[in-house]
Amino acid sequence: MQDSNRFILFAMFILIVVLAVIFLLTPSTDSHPAFKRASIENVLVIDPGHGGEDGGAVTRDGVKESEINLQIALRMAEICDFCGIPYKMTRTSEEINYPEELKSTAKRKRYDQDKRLDLIESVENAVLISIHQNKFTSSSPRGPQAFFSANDGSKELAILVQEKMNTVLYPQNRRIAVQIPDSIYLMNSLDCVAVLAECGFLSNPVEGAALREDGYQSKVALCLVSSYCVFCDSRQRYL
Repeated sequence: MQDSNRFILFAMFILIVVLAVIFLLTPSTDSHPAFKRASIENVLVIDPGHGGEDGGAVTRDGVKESEINLQIALRMAEICDFCGIPYKMTRTSEEINYPEELKSTAKRKRYDQDKRLDLIESVENAVLISIHQNKFTSSSPRGPQAFFSANDGSKELAILVQEKMNTVLYPQNRRIAVQIPDSIYLMNSLDCVAVLAECGFLSNPVEGAALREDGYQSKVALCLVSSYCVFCDSRQRYL
């Protein structure tokens, strides 16, 4: 546990150094009159996929995807708190309070999705990162993958997320960022930048075990937050 805490502190220190370098290398708008612009402060919306009655995929030893998603999301929130990055979370626990009149699981899931949609749309300059885990019938597939919505900027962020996860989590990965299928309701109902990150395969014994470890979850969280920071910086330069 102490080793994990030391890793988190060291990783946060590295992230702060990277952000400081980005800030120092970003040209001042005063020295570039052609780029006079208002400063736009984005808000990272952290969405731990599933939750409540919807546990998502399950590891071989019974750990629900929703629990892993939430742990990664909470680590992202800790990094944001430490670095002063504005953020919102769509849920902060495994419990979801459903209206009593909703009796079926399908209706309760749709209620949860609509509630998340309302929250995200209420956030000005929102950038959504939705956290999920993959699963396959075979145990061999491995590696993270990023999906993007059709909204402007989503593909750019997804490419950054994919490249960062490939480098840090699984360098042998050959997956690339792709557009989200039309069947994913939340991602296709938003107007903001939106990316869904499948952080790994719970069906793969090695990756599934890693995704339950504190240190590995922290690495995933750092990949996602740092990709978001680089994306926001690149967008600001051309406004």
